[in-house]
Amino acid sequence: MFDEKRIKTNVKIGKVDYIISSTSDEDYVRSVAEFVDKKLEELTKADKRLSTAMAAILTSVNITDELFRVKEDGETLRGQLLQYADEAGNLKAQTQKLQMENKRLSEENKNLQSQKSRLEAELAQYRRNGRR
Repeated sequence: MFDEKRIKTNVKIGKVDYIISSTSDEDYVRSVAEFVDKKLEELTKADKRLSTAMAAILTSVNITDELFRVKEDGETLRGQLLQYADEAGNLKAQTQKLQMENKRLSEENKNLQSQKSRLEAELAQYRRNGRR
């Protein structure tokens, strides 16, 4: 594995400044830090008795819970997409089969129309010859 360039980004979480070293761009790191800071602030406003450490741990647990739920939803959606892709493949195969059947029936219809025209011509000829 090769070394990726790391970027140092200054952020503030829970009124404390941090320098985060990451391969992600600064805007992304800041948005992650802002998300964590917002969650931490929501917790500390809800219960002012929480210590900083306890609030940080509960914030981590809550964010991890959200992550797990999103992953589960993602897996569910992935399963549905695979099912839809399978159904789409089956429908495509059915469509191709129906197109082939349609082509065959069109050819058969063309042949029957040709045969009809020939028979009508023979009938007309027979009627002309029979009336003489």
